[in-house]
Order: sequence, then C-alpha cells, then structure tokens
Amino acid sequence: MKRPFVYGYLAEKENFIDRIEDRKKLKTFLGNGINVMLISPRRWGKSSLVKMAMEELKQEDSDTCVCFMDASKINSQTDFYNAFASCVINGVASTTDKGIELIKKYIQAFTPSITLKSDPLNAVTVNLNFNPLSRTVDEILNLPEKIAITRKKHIIVCIDEFQQLSLLPKWKTIEATLRSVWQQHQHVNYCLYGSKRHMMSNIFNNSNNPFYRFGQVFNLGKISSEYWIPYIIKGFADTGKKISNDIAERICNIVECHSWYVQQLSFFIWSATEDVVTDNIYEQQLQMLIDTNEPVF
Repeated sequence: MKRPFVYGYLAEKENFIDRIEDRKKLKTFLGNGINVMLISPRRWGKSSLVKMAMEELKQEDSDTCVCFMDASKINSQTDFYNAFASCVINGVASTTDKGIELIKKYIQAFTPSITLKSDPLNAVTVNLNFNPLSRTVDEILNLPEKIAITRKKHIIVCIDEFQQLSLLPKWKTIEATLRSVWQQHQHVNYCLYGSKRHMMSNIFNNSNNPFYRFGQVFNLGKISSEYWIPYIIKGFADTGKKISNDIAERICNIVECHSWYVQQLSFFIWSATEDVVTDNIYEQQLQMLIDTNEPVF
C-alpha cells in the first residue's frame, strides 16, 4: 500500500499542499524578471515550493528555462563555480548531448573535464580546471546570460541553501563579484533561498552588504490547518482508513502546522491504524513522535 504521507523528500503532485498564493507570487516575480530571496525555517517546504512553481512556470512559458543548484555542500570557490556552470548547462540542455555541445561552445576556454551521470536532472557535471581570476570568474557568472541571449530564452537560476556560501573563505570578495555581475543581467534572474534565517537576513536585509535590495525578499509562512485537515482526512480515506476531523485538527494544532511534523505524525498514526483512528492510537503515536525527535532537541 502506498503511504499517503511523505517527509524527508520533496513534496510533489498529490503530496504538495496549498501554497497557491505563494506559487502565484513566485511565478509573478521570477516570470517577470524580479530576483527573489526566499527565507524560511528548515522543513517548511521551500524547496518543494520553488520546484513546483518553476515547473508550472515552464509549462506556462516554453521560453523559460530553470536551473537548480544546491549550495549546501559547496566548500570552496572552485566548488561553487563548477556547480554553477553545471547547473546552468543541465537546466538549459534538453539532452546530455546538447549539454556537451553547450560546454564546447561557451566554456571551452577553460578546458573542462566532463562527467556524465544517470541522473536526468544533473546529467552533466563540469570541472572547469580554472584559476579563479577576475576574467574567468566573470565569464562563468555570465554563462547563463550569454546562453539566454543566443538561444532567446529567459533563464532562472535557483540556488538552494544560498546562505552556506557566506561561510566560504573570501566570501566578501565573492559576494561583491556575484552582485556586480548578476545585477547587469537582462535575460536571467535569480531565486536564492535558504533555511538559516539570520544568515539569509544578514545577506539580503543588511544595507552594508552587496546583496541588499537585490530583489524581492519573500518570507515563507506555514500552511494553515484549513488546508492540512482535508489533506489528512483524504490520505486516510484513499487507503481505506478513517480519521475524524477532530483528530486531524489535533495533529495540526499539536505541531503548530509545521509541515515536516504534520506529515510525520500523520504517517505514524496511519501506519498504526487498521480501520479507524482512536484517541489511544493518537496518544501512542504522538509519544512516538516525541521520542523519535527528542535527540534532535
């Protein structure tokens, strides 16, 4: 039986809840060339939101290409520029062969080595083999703009856990370079999002930093119980089980509508239920939730 509640993965399709207005805002800003800095705590669903909104935007506008990059494991300047070039190539190229053609055309000056993977979203990994001199850095950062102009596309670059870049050595130099190059782009815009609010706020809301007023700062809120309750009830019903409106509401209230814990507690209760959720099952699985997460806190 397919589980109706998912956590630990990006929420997609039937597991993606609400965010109607948030998706609309993201598509409006990014679709019209406004950079977005999306800030929310961990496990509130920002990565799922960005992916869903960008998939919708690509369906609505065939001239839009979206490039995704995860900055959580970036440990050096070289890591960043390799990952940036790779994400742009993978986001724009429709096939691996097309990606290799783009590499040969736009970044051949760096004599890159290429690694091919089975992952369709990250089929090509680029190692640029470069020394980070100002000329080469600018060329790499301008890569999406060059491609967008040549191919007559609108490119959106989405960088998850962006705040991790601020831990890099020489971040202040890197930060100033990113802003000076990216602010000149007319056919590319950026969605920079992260989960460490104080770090993200310092990067984008501190008037002393280069990224101040780079675009629209967007603080993500929680999904309300108005949307969670019917989702929970439907998840049980679709798998031949039943949960009352009251217990579904109690799930939402006890975890204060935190996306991760709504899904986790709902799954615990669902997995312990054969037919109908009882108060006893609810209490037992709530204790299991507390025991499971206690080491984290």
